Parts: sequence; C-alpha cells; structure tokens
Amino acid sequence: MPKRIILWHNSHISVAERNGREMADDKKILNVLVTGGSEGVGLAVTKALLHKGHKVVATTTDADGALAIRRAGALPVYPDLTRAGEVLSALRMANAD
Repeated sequence: MPKRIILWHNSHISVAERNGREMADDKKILNVLVTGGSEGVGLAVTKALLHKGHKVVATTTDADGALAIRRAGALPVYPDLTRAGEVLSALRMANAD
C-alpha cells in the first residue's frame, strides 16, 4: 500500500500518495511553499522543514507574520490565496518541488 502524506492548512486536509516512498527517505533538499506559515501548525511545519535543511517560503498576511517567518529563517510572501495567479507566482518564486 502506498504511503500517504497528509497536507493540512487551517480546516482543509488532503492526502497525497507518493508511490510507496516516504518523504523521510528523500535525501535531497526541497524548496517548499508553506501556506499559513506565520503561526500555529504552519510555523511549526516551517521550522521543522528548515531544521531538516529544506528551503522554505511561507505565506503570511501581515508584517508580524513576516517577522515570525524571517526569524525562523524562511522567506515570507503575501499572496492572496484566493487568486490562482498569485499562488502560481508564489510557487514559481519559491521554485517549489
């Protein structure tokens, strides 16, 4: 049975399959975009990814959130997540894997 990765943001949960490979087995450094990366679970995920050596771009909506993201060591961005073009621009800027 393939391994599953649970992606969580606020009240939205989705499951992605990776053909039986766990992310922990991957040794390469990933470029990751974290939504809601300035507080709560999003900030914890941002810090965990940075601790593992990954490059992280995280979304926020205000200057305090941007400061929290910068202090963690990631790059903050301010896209409107309801606009596909802005999300796509953030993904391209992050060079997300």
